[in-house]
Amino acid sequence: MIYLDQHTSVLPCSSAIDRLQTFLHKKWYSSNSPYCKNTYDLENAYQTIYDFTGAKYEDTFVFTSSASEAINQVLFGVYHDVIKKTGKTHIITSKNEQAAILLTLKKLEEQGIIVHYLEPNQDGVINLGELERTINPRVSLITLSWADALTGTIQPVESIAQTCEKHGILFHVDASAILGKVYLPLNDIDIHYMTFCGNLLHGPVSSGGLFMKKGHELSPLIIGENEQGGLRAGPFDVGSFLALSAACQQSLLYMDHMSLDVARLRSSLERKLQQEVGAKIFFQNNPRLPNVSCVAFEKVNSEALLYRLYTEGLVASFGGDRWQHLSNIIKGDLANSAVSFVLSRYTTKEEIDQATDIIIKNVKFLQTLSFDL
Repeated sequence: MIYLDQHTSVLPCSSAIDRLQTFLHKKWYSSNSPYCKNTYDLENAYQTIYDFTGAKYEDTFVFTSSASEAINQVLFGVYHDVIKKTGKTHIITSKNEQAAILLTLKKLEEQGIIVHYLEPNQDGVINLGELERTINPRVSLITLSWADALTGTIQPVESIAQTCEKHGILFHVDASAILGKVYLPLNDIDIHYMTFCGNLLHGPVSSGGLFMKKGHELSPLIIGENEQGGLRAGPFDVGSFLALSAACQQSLLYMDHMSLDVARLRSSLERKLQQEVGAKIFFQNNPRLPNVSCVAFEKVNSEALLYRLYTEGLVASFGGDRWQHLSNIIKGDLANSAVSFVLSRYTTKEEIDQATDIIIKNVKFLQTLSFDL
């Protein structure tokens, strides 16, 4: 199977698997027990995650079971700790946001929160002028994904952070899709809350994280005891945490490979698809992730194409059923012809060459079928 549907999950790296298996087989006992205090090298694991993300050591890190949990922690935390105290009941987000953000905001709307959904431009990017016009004195939070894992578009987070600072608004960014793909100037950007998932970093599915800027810590939704005896959001899964740390370390080592070699594979795929079947490549006018290609083919239904690709051992995507579906993001006649090909650092040239041949063959077949009809 050639797996080019890596916008939701990727293959765990060997170091993460080894770390998790070692824990499950040999060190499964509680890290809170006095006799286990020195069993795990948790301090080094934390250091690795801070170094990888570029977060400041004064910021608070909370290990979570997923990006969804981390996002819920931020949005519900801001609601309970900030909005209910200040009366600033407005939140701004993007209309094309991921399900975890949109569904949580729907729940908050039931509590009287007013959510402003910005319409991204044709390149999938938030218009800064529209953002400024939407801001009012009752806005407490802007919540966005730094990059879209399905389309590859990258938001102007630095400019949005400056806007938030000017208006005294909290800023939450989910960095799940962009971490490990490009170098991020986190030390230069004023982000109050940053969330991410571990599985897009080749870590275990049961891992994620939340960084909270110093002075903006939020109350945990689930009260438990962490490995140092303090309160945290839920019980501490040592094995998954150590595996996440290992995955972060590996992702840092492969950063250049992702931003250069994988980007070249993506460009090779796009170039051949354009030459052979006139593919339309979306979101090229804006900075985008090096491993994502959002493509459309005239006279081809994306669902029919994906089915045929799957029968030949190639997996791609057009998004989820309701949220983050390309037909809801792409504008124009090609909305139902769009497909997303998402590579990982394990994707090889041989796989891309083989995938290109399979895609071209099936696109030509479907275009002929569509023409005959």
